Amino acid sequence: MITLISEGLLWFAGFITLVGAVGMLRFPDFYTRCHAAAIVSVGGFTLAMIGIALQHLSGVYLFKILLVMATNLVTNPTATHALADAAYNLGLMPAGLVRDDLHAFRIRREQK
Repeated sequence: MITLISEGLLWFAGFITLVGAVGMLRFPDFYTRCHAAAIVSVGGFTLAMIGIALQHLSGVYLFKILLVMATNLVTNPTATHALADAAYNLGLMPAGLVRDDLHAFRIRREQK
């Protein structure tokens, strides 16, 4: 039963990775592509690690897998946010931007 659940999680992780890869190719701008990359690196990777962890429920492998998964869950969203913030600071605007509340907030913060 655990093997079946593990294989299901691995297949679902592969599906999420495939959908995220297609999103990275099809989305129109940098920010939505960053979102697709984050979905792949967090969602697909985490599900794959859970699937692998279910196959190794005892021993030191489980601890290593959980440690890698926890590190991934902290570092990848942080790196994606840093990339998006750097792109915004360089002046790269999202496609179809109608109103930029962040720019107004940063101007008010700099005036204080």
